[in-house]
Amino acid sequence: EMLYRCNILALVGGGKNPKYAKNKVMLWDDSQVKCIAEFEFKSNVKGVKLRRDRIIVALDTKVYIYNFTDLKLIDQIDTHTNPRGLIALSSASVYPVLVTLGSSPGEVYVDSGEKKHVIAAHQGTITHLALNLSGTVLATTSEKGTLIRLFDTKTGKKIQELRRGAQQAVIQSIAFSKEGSTVCVSSDKGTVHLYAVKTDDKGCAVNKQSSLWFMKDLIPYVGSEWSFAQFSISEAKSICSFGSSDSIIVLCSNGSYYKWVYEKIQDKIQCKREIADRYLHD
Repeated sequence: EMLYRCNILALVGGGKNPKYAKNKVMLWDDSQVKCIAEFEFKSNVKGVKLRRDRIIVALDTKVYIYNFTDLKLIDQIDTHTNPRGLIALSSASVYPVLVTLGSSPGEVYVDSGEKKHVIAAHQGTITHLALNLSGTVLATTSEKGTLIRLFDTKTGKKIQELRRGAQQAVIQSIAFSKEGSTVCVSSDKGTVHLYAVKTDDKGCAVNKQSSLWFMKDLIPYVGSEWSFAQFSISEAKSICSFGSSDSIIVLCSNGSYYKWVYEKIQDKIQCKREIADRYLHD
């Protein structure tokens, strides 16, 4: 985990021959080429997030919050089993938000500094958490992988239910655009889906909806919104992110690299692949 684009990194041991113990977090200063701090725990570290004022460490059933300035422990949160080390941390100092798992399956814990609350996001185990840049919208997925749900972090209210598909899938990556108006999602089905984030209670006209939308209170399935665009990538494990000028960047574990550009043409969104290459070669 890197602290934005500066020289500070958080390192955790891994692999067959780890340099550092798996139950330690090492703060590395790359300008000094040395470790400047060390945190040791009773069990293995599952995840780490950094912000200019906080260091967040996730263990299997607990999250520790440290002050970055003096490295003192500020708080600790009991969570449901968290093997993926799920933590989402907003970078905005105006509205600093921390999200992790709640104490029960399908729950997420939200701490905005001023208010702490729990959201019942899914029935099954949660697999991904992602915040927009301002920290106002939270995206969650479960192990079923058919739905992405968006929540208002201030109120805990569900904003949208986005449907990836009807068949179970493994969601591999979620990312918000810089302005927070679009979400991209990649899965093991070899697809990346794009969704528009709505800003009012009338739904989002850009996303595809069922013709039976008006019956959403009786039939929850038809109340979901489908992606306004999607494109194919390798079925290897992937990470997706937004680039400049309405572009999507995707990196895959098999060494493949993609760049897609989407644009509105005659009231329709079209995707065009600009790059399909490999950054690793055999």
